[in-house]
Amino acid sequence: MKYEKSLSPKSEDIGDKQKFFDKLIWLTVKQAAIYLSRTENAIRLLIHKGTLQRHRLDGRIYLKRAEIDALLEKSILGGAYGS
Repeated sequence: MKYEKSLSPKSEDIGDKQKFFDKLIWLTVKQAAIYLSRTENAIRLLIHKGTLQRHRLDGRIYLKRAEIDALLEKSILGGAYGS
């Protein structure tokens, strides 16, 4: 039944996750995928489409959490996710 538990995380687990992300300014593709509950490939597609701006440092891709939050706000307020 471990599988069932992972599908419905405890509220304190969600709170811990939120605290973790609240401290970050820059996210890796993997962290952004977790933050948005998407796959890494979905994040890369948003970067490729120009929906999210990437920043490179030492060959790694980073995304500003504030830009991700702005994208979420735009999509919630009626903007298309990919436009």
